[in-house]
Amino acid sequence: TVDRGLHIVPAEARRLGMTVSLGIWLGPDRDLNEKEVARAIEVIIENPKTVDRVFVGSEVVLRGELTAQELATYIARVNRSIPANIAVGSADVWNVWLDNPVIARSSEFIGVHLLPYWDGVAIDDAMTYIEDRLARIQSKFPAKLIVIAETGWPSEGRMRRGAVATPSLEAAFLRTFLDHAARNHYDYYI
Repeated sequence: TVDRGLHIVPAEARRLGMTVSLGIWLGPDRDLNEKEVARAIEVIIENPKTVDRVFVGSEVVLRGELTAQELATYIARVNRSIPANIAVGSADVWNVWLDNPVIARSSEFIGVHLLPYWDGVAIDDAMTYIEDRLARIQSKFPAKLIVIAETGWPSEGRMRRGAVATPSLEAAFLRTFLDHAARNHYDYYI
């Protein structure tokens, strides 16, 4: 988001010689969405060499707050309004991308959330889950850059089928994922 003071992050990153992947939070309130998109476009235009990637919406289709077509319209609007060197896409769970190709068509990259714990996958099967979901996305959208926009494992929480949340399993997931990501040249966020 660029709300609640976070609009200053790109300027601070620029001052420190860093880049930022900017998120634009979307939800069911169309007026708030308009304010968020307008503010984000301003921030991006003010920091064109600092913002490297823009995520328009995060799990907004999964939550049922926007349709896939509505999200695609926002993505296209942001893409038309900012410098061409900045990649624009969205972020959602893997099956939302597969079920809604209109989002992928409007995006320059696919920001996929791969969360084995939340899908009830046991820790021993987590990397297989990630490989499988990435392969499904790549197969359906072979020309698109795929970014793992979110992955991880919680340190506490309730058991979800075969998935258990503990600090040691969180650490094990991260160590295994980071090694796996390096070997496979994944573009990712934790």
